Amino acid sequence: MSAPMPDFEMPAVASERRGWRLRLPRGPRARRIVGIAVTAVLLAGLAIVGVPALVEQQRARDAVGVVERYAADVADGDVDAVVAASPPDAVEASDALLRDGALMPAAAFVVDDVELLALQGQRAAVRVHHTIGPDDGESIVELLHHGGEWRIVEGLLGIAQVPHGLALALGDAAADGRAWLLPGRYSLEPVPLGVVDVRSNPFVVTPGERVDAFVLTSPTMEGSSVGITAVQAFVAEYRAACGDACSGLGAETDVSPSLQWDLDLESRSGTMTATITTMAPSAVAEAMGPLTASLIEFDVVIADDLQSLTVTPSSPAAAP
Repeated sequence: MSAPMPDFEMPAVASERRGWRLRLPRGPRARRIVGIAVTAVLLAGLAIVGVPALVEQQRARDAVGVVERYAADVADGDVDAVVAASPPDAVEASDALLRDGALMPAAAFVVDDVELLALQGQRAAVRVHHTIGPDDGESIVELLHHGGEWRIVEGLLGIAQVPHGLALALGDAAADGRAWLLPGRYSLEPVPLGVVDVRSNPFVVTPGERVDAFVLTSPTMEGSSVGITAVQAFVAEYRAACGDACSGLGAETDVSPSLQWDLDLESRSGTMTATITTMAPSAVAEAMGPLTASLIEFDVVIADDLQSLTVTPSSPAAAP
């Protein structure tokens, strides 16, 4: 007979491992330990991923908030607040008209919406949707994070090219050239300056853009009377030179001369074109023929003090 098989015993190491597993805590205390461990892991993950994201969200909100307040000041016409938030570059244009309030928009700048466009490092771009009268548009405000706050680098002001005539009408002869203005639609009603009136065509100042402001200079009634007198003297001299047979300027009619002025206040000079309507002699009979219109050019010189002007023919009144 063969010898009986010995009883099998677990190795000591294996037995110890199994005993270690069996000694894990169970019940409510175990669940608390596991919960604390999971919470610690989640907080660690939030610290790595979530906190920076929350910081960036707050930075974005701060940037938009700065632009919202700034855009509201622009819309309200609060020049002091606008300049404090984003001082205009004096090298690029003058701030004289912006400061003295001599030229106010007829149609104001209205803010419709403000939204973040981009956020990268210490720079941000915020888009402002706006309307000026019937026109809508959008502008980008650039910001730089410096000294713990967002500062506006590129704001919402615009630049108008102001001619000398408009500067005179506004009471500041030195204001001609490029000038900062609040965005809006501008126009200037006629302003009498001695023997001339000055007014501006409507123009729109758009944030970040430059626009030319055009002015119209016309003579007052006193100046126009000087022009009419010059035309009458020219016609009389012309007829004296060629008689009633003048083909260009015939017999008188009831139609008054029409005057077209082109005046430049900076050079104190200009031109006047007179449209003179007369009856031309008939080539067949002695009876007067149809109406004719003649255009005569005159040179205009305005006195430096704008209190008088002279009108003289550009060409002598000689017979044809």
